[in-house]
Amino acid sequence: MPLQKIRMTIAGAEYAITTDEEEEYVRRLGEEVDRAMAEAMNGNARISANMAAVLVAITKADQAHKAEESADRLREQMKGYLDDNARAHQEADAARREADALRRELQDLRRRTVSPYQG
Repeated sequence: MPLQKIRMTIAGAEYAITTDEEEEYVRRLGEEVDRAMAEAMNGNARISANMAAVLVAITKADQAHKAEESADRLREQMKGYLDDNARAHQEADAARREADALRRELQDLRRRTVSPYQG
């Protein structure tokens, strides 16, 4: 997607964002940041827009870090499941091969064994 300039207002300040992302996506991000900053400044005149921006940035960085750690744990867990699955398939294949070999051995023994009832 080509670069585009998107104008938006966050915490009362006008911003022009140049991006190759979808406009709707960028606007949703801007609205999310605007809401978070409004919450940070809500009713507390001592918190400036800059302070609120830092608080929001720290909060979002924390959320991103925790989400990444969670994703890493899930990837490790999936890798373990895939390894277990591969091992189970190998064991099942080995058991099938052994069952086939035993079946052939049984058939061979039956062919070589003469029944006392055969004339």
